[in-house]
Amino acid sequence: MFNDAARKEPLWQGVIDFEYDSNKQKRALIGEVQWLDNVGTVHGVQKGVDGKVWGDMFVAEKPAILIPKRPDKYAK
Repeated sequence: MFNDAARKEPLWQGVIDFEYDSNKQKRALIGEVQWLDNVGTVHGVQKGVDGKVWGDMFVAEKPAILIPKRPDKYAK
């Protein structure tokens, strides 16, 4: 995830590794969901990154390069 369209400084880099338990809230008509106030319903927040910071990068539409995790490469 880069700081701007010029892609000079990375804001965050690493393997996507979501956790699904923080920021859970009961929302009317939806039920219990993982919720970020700046985004709404989310389906995971990056481990080790504050949820608000993570959400802000997406709301700001920061440019990013996404490389899919290869299960055979990262298998334990």
